[in-house]
Amino acid sequence: TEKRDSPHARNLLVAAKSRPAWKLSPLRIPDRELKEWQDTHPLAQIQWTWDKSRATNRHYVNVVKALKWWRRVNHTTPKYPRSYPLEHLIGQCCPDGVGSVAEGVTRTLEEIRDRYAGHVSAGTKPCLQDHGVAQDVFRRVTPEEFAEFYGQVAEAADVARGAYDSADTRESAEGWRRLFGEKFPKPPDDGDGGKGGGRGPGGGYTRREEQGEIGGGRWG
Repeated sequence: TEKRDSPHARNLLVAAKSRPAWKLSPLRIPDRELKEWQDTHPLAQIQWTWDKSRATNRHYVNVVKALKWWRRVNHTTPKYPRSYPLEHLIGQCCPDGVGSVAEGVTRTLEEIRDRYAGHVSAGTKPCLQDHGVAQDVFRRVTPEEFAEFYGQVAEAADVARGAYDSADTRESAEGWRRLFGEKFPKPPDDGDGGKGGGRGPGGGYTRREEQGEIGGGRWG
């Protein structure tokens, strides 16, 4: 499983830049479901992810992990988008400069909702070009699947915004637990009546001392 923002991936990128130009070219990989070869550019993906991580105060990787988890625990359908195509969509919609994972999750969901409303109204789906190659990473996603996914995102965006903006710790935590399930921690019983604030340390998220890494292959 590739870790596109790991120290190993960064070392690989640095080493690759010293190689002959042909070794920096896109690769051809087999797509078993479609039974055809696809273009991919792992080094371009690593470089983009590295740059995006820095632009988002290193919150991007955990925003991706959080939204993949949201989809896993709440929605078994549609089949697509998932894995790398979902990660790519999140990358296109996660704003730079976010100050927490909570802000990143909230604003990414809202951006997907706002940016692609027209596609859903028209019965179409977006075309998302992969990094480094002229390949639509959404080529497997049907308009019907995207419309179903979009509805899930729109609902989640409202829940996330309520949790993020809430001035009540308990209310905020309940919102995040709606999105991420029972593994999201319950609010502490600190006797303050739940007035800790949704945007407290991390907008309802417990503090993390280390940044995560993106996992998962191209199609998963």
